Amino acid sequence: KEVLALIKAPSISLHAAPLKESDNCLSGQVTSVKSGEKNHEVLMQLAGGQPLCATLSHQDADKLGLHVQQQLWASFSAESIIIATLC
Repeated sequence: KEVLALIKAPSISLHAAPLKESDNCLSGQVTSVKSGEKNHEVLMQLAGGQPLCATLSHQDADKLGLHVQQQLWASFSAESIIIATLC
């Protein structure tokens, strides 16, 4: 069976460097940044090729200086992961 890990975009935090205290920290490259009325939507491609979408406040996005091809680290808590199996 194939397994999918789903994480809600607002549950993901993005960082310019890996977090030492986080068990759930994945590296990836920004592929798209879209600015909305209330937040930024950031699409990334993880090191293994999987896509990841995060939403950030405008303030957090400005602190990171978001741009395409930027290397970032995504962190999230284990409680925010939904595991699904595909038949």
